[in-house]
Amino acid sequence: MDPVQINNFTFCFTQPSHNPDCKVFYWYLPLDGSKHLLLLDFTTEKIAMEKLVVLLLLSAAIALGDANLTQLLGLEPLLKTEVEQTPPVGAQVAAVQQGTKEMSCPSDWHPYGSRCFRFVSIPQSWSDSEQNCLALGGNLASVNNLLEYQFMQALTKNTNGHLPDTWIGGFDAVKEGLWMWSDGSRFDYTNWNIGEPNNAGEGEDCLQMNAASEKLWFDVPCEWKFTSLCSRRM
Repeated sequence: MDPVQINNFTFCFTQPSHNPDCKVFYWYLPLDGSKHLLLLDFTTEKIAMEKLVVLLLLSAAIALGDANLTQLLGLEPLLKTEVEQTPPVGAQVAAVQQGTKEMSCPSDWHPYGSRCFRFVSIPQSWSDSEQNCLALGGNLASVNNLLEYQFMQALTKNTNGHLPDTWIGGFDAVKEGLWMWSDGSRFDYTNWNIGEPNNAGEGEDCLQMNAASEKLWFDVPCEWKFTSLCSRRM
């Protein structure tokens, strides 16, 4: 498939590609049936927030089954090919059962449910943190429920018991008030502090956990530098 030009970015939906202009992606259909775009090749230049949002929109829209986007990008033939190559459901279930005991997290990652989590103590902007998580094989973490959030907080706690300001994967840079997770998960669970999100002074488009004394969520400017929490599927 030919490269697609979007917002001055070239996206290549081939595996692999050696086109230096490409931000290289490929499709896969894991055993859980979800569809993702994976970034395989980074350039060393800094990806601006607005361009990273384009990347995340592509991933999230396809993960959520946006037919218009897949048609626009000409991905339907590729999807059809991948579906045809996907094993029958029975075979997938058997593979899951056989591999359950072998499922584990890489070194420095911690398991919870069907995902692995990793705390990154180096303060970075939201976009640089997301880019780092992608390079590690995941995304900035999404949150599905309170127990999961409490587990995530425990991972960020330092030796003094302090919970540092930490980036997770929520953002509303596309449309104010429309919050999304960078891994394409549905934004069903929230844990905002009172009065949040408020977009104070405008431009507060990224989600910080462990905020203020309540240690809940704030929307804050994406260029602020915090520690971060990545997650990836087992």
